[in-house]
Amino acid sequence: MSPTYAIDVDEEIRYVCEDDRSLPDGDNGKPVFFIRPLTIEQTAEVDDSIMESRGEDDGKKRSRKRRQQNITKMRLGSAIISILDYGLIRFENLRTRSGKEIVWNNAQRSKMYNYLPEDRRAEIADAIRNISEVGEEQMENLDSGPPSSPVSSVPSDAKSAVKS
Repeated sequence: MSPTYAIDVDEEIRYVCEDDRSLPDGDNGKPVFFIRPLTIEQTAEVDDSIMESRGEDDGKKRSRKRRQQNITKMRLGSAIISILDYGLIRFENLRTRSGKEIVWNNAQRSKMYNYLPEDRRAEIADAIRNISEVGEEQMENLDSGPPSSPVSSVPSDAKSAVKS
């Protein structure tokens, strides 16, 4: 049986997307996303928003699969935006293809998401969800370095999170 660990929802964690991890550090290097775990209320709100019931039973005989298609709609795009709203604090060193740096503007955070390709939005949202569900294995990896070590990792999709 594994011990219970507390999740610090105020902790700021540096995350680098998987495809960017080979880039150099520094001003012209890899983009860094500062994320934090979701609170229990935020997690519940996101989970509740993912699925929505649709349609009514009109008495027609249908296959189980067809009934499920009529009843359930996945709303993953909205869930990703909600996760980013709650868990993405800011980013640094994000640049356009021409090299222009995109400066984070918290007052226009939804506009900031437009600079992120869809696969990066999904990866960052997955990383936020993963650090919000820290288990024994993740805690061991977070605590793998000496207390003063700024580098640690979170397994699965959030493989390269770095404590700040």
